[in-house]
Amino acid sequence: MLVNIVINLLGGMIFLFIFWKRLKEDYAHEIIFKSALYILSGILLGGFIALKFAPPW
Repeated sequence: MLVNIVINLLGGMIFLFIFWKRLKEDYAHEIIFKSALYILSGILLGGFIALKFAPPW
């Protein structure tokens, strides 16, 4: 369980870094991180809905 949390946090940080690195010259930092937050929140919400309402396969 703890390993899963660490891997997910590491993956989120890597996503944020790559997302920021590719967009840093074209957009303001606030826009980049706000959109990244929306993306990660959508993934988290979608995963929660899938686990809560989808039957276990």
